[in-house]
Amino acid sequence: MNTIHSTQDYENKFWELEPPNDENFNSAADYLAFAEHFRSFPEGLTILLQKSGYSGEDTIKSKTQFLYNKFQRISYEIHKRTIQKWFSGKTRPNYRQEDRERIFALCFALNLSIQDVNWFFSHVVFDRSFNCRCSNEAIYYYCFLNHLSYSHASKLIDEFKTFSPTHPMRKITKTTSTKSIMNDIRDISCDEELMEYLSNNTYNLSLNNQTARNYINKLLDRIKGKDSDKPVIKSIKSGMKNPQLKEQIQQCGYVIQEYIKFYMDNNSFINIDISSINFMLSIILNPISNKTPFSKNKNLVKAIQLNFPNKQKFSQILSSTKNPGSPSYDSIRKILILLYFYSYWFSNQYCDLANREKDFDAYDTYVDQTNDLLESCGFDELYYGNPYDWLFLYASRADIPLDTFRGIVYTCLKSTNKD
Repeated sequence: MNTIHSTQDYENKFWELEPPNDENFNSAADYLAFAEHFRSFPEGLTILLQKSGYSGEDTIKSKTQFLYNKFQRISYEIHKRTIQKWFSGKTRPNYRQEDRERIFALCFALNLSIQDVNWFFSHVVFDRSFNCRCSNEAIYYYCFLNHLSYSHASKLIDEFKTFSPTHPMRKITKTTSTKSIMNDIRDISCDEELMEYLSNNTYNLSLNNQTARNYINKLLDRIKGKDSDKPVIKSIKSGMKNPQLKEQIQQCGYVIQEYIKFYMDNNSFINIDISSINFMLSIILNPISNKTPFSKNKNLVKAIQLNFPNKQKFSQILSSTKNPGSPSYDSIRKILILLYFYSYWFSNQYCDLANREKDFDAYDTYVDQTNDLLESCGFDELYYGNPYDWLFLYASRADIPLDTFRGIVYTCLKSTNKD
């Protein structure tokens, strides 16, 4: 077999790298462009096969046949060429619901433990394992917890479509966290009890990512420009004396404070609304060059390109509360990571310089607080083997993380423009 990398391997490799160099970001950009630095989908899939007892040849043909036979045994229809493309690296499941259904079928076919299912989603697919606000996935969660088969899960899904509770309760209309729903399902002891529970919680099953949206809105209130910031900028540009100006600037959004400090003479911002998402992203990502989005950057591994925060992703998140297909878990998680990274390091860099000099553990504090935020939203913690997470973790090792982050972004975009 080829070398299989453990989760610890990725953390060890991360700390073996030279710390960020504020004047040369090429090494970080090159690292992100090289897919072999991170676990591939074929490698992760091979690990699952080994957990399921595979000991055959390390060839695409042999592994494809093994997995195809497993799918056949649970009567799940899939083309053999689809599996071949997975192992060859030509394709991989995306973040659509139909792809998630296929991954769950794969996990059932390999008879995985719930721990292995969670590992595969978070460390290989880079997606949430069980979204228990989706009735299908709540049923899958129950079945994996209780070591029930794929056919049993399919039967429960069909039954729930026409289920009428024998002991109807008043419908629950109070928002419950996803973590609470999962805890409730852990305590359910039989199929009938599960059906009753899901039926009485249809309100909560219709909601998605409420906690994450609340945190995103709080972060935006702190970071994004506001209409009330515009008179402050106008006052500065006019040269009028204003004894309260310093206090007024400190009340502005973080990106406005940076704009005032560094970029007011930058002609790129003349026609941009300072209260817009576009303006905020242009300041956070790279005020010098903001023309080429990461999603167009072919030099980056796909895990970074896909769902990289942009105006459209923000619009989906802030306007959609009941559509489980949009936005994706990945796009929400990436936005949370970006906003919290900026908020934390802006505060560390500008808001309290005295404390910054004393805070020798700023990196560890950043990681701990980010992980707490992600966990409270039902998302996976930062992972050194996830290229997107790696970008923020690596920049956070620098003396000035925001400048390092922007330098890496600029280097990546510059290399794209040369192609």
